Amino acid sequence: MKILIAIDDHHYADLLADFIEQHSWADNSVFRVIHVLWAPREQSASAALREAVEQDMERATELMTDMCQRLSQKFPKCQFESLILEGKPAERILEMSKAWPADVLIVGNRARRGLPLFFLGSVSSALVHAASCSVFVVKDKQALEKSTKSTANKKADKALTKTLN
Repeated sequence: MKILIAIDDHHYADLLADFIEQHSWADNSVFRVIHVLWAPREQSASAALREAVEQDMERATELMTDMCQRLSQKFPKCQFESLILEGKPAERILEMSKAWPADVLIVGNRARRGLPLFFLGSVSSALVHAASCSVFVVKDKQALEKSTKSTANKKADKALTKTLN
């Protein structure tokens, strides 16, 4: 079985690793951990931006190495590899899932709502709708609760404002 894991940051990498460890995977499964950098190095105009991209690359490499080491201890009969891609995350993850080809795709979800969702979009939603393989979306329950409460509070505030005016 080929399992593609797309990670973004340390918090979500830990959530995904926890999810993976809670499930059984066939011996000899291959796990490919990827991270997509939004700004390609070749197109980075300023030295400061190039440096920031290089720092992101170093953090991503460390993050993927840590995840592969953690999971290889839990699943010693499986194979682990990592790869950094550049471009738009949803597009690059979909390309990799089809080209490899993955049997399963595992991603996190930031629980964005409102304007952040409108402007930034949802990588996990795009993957669920367009992937040719099964997709597991691991949600951060605390972030989801916080986002839901925040949305509910904003609606209550609007209702109260209308009542008072």
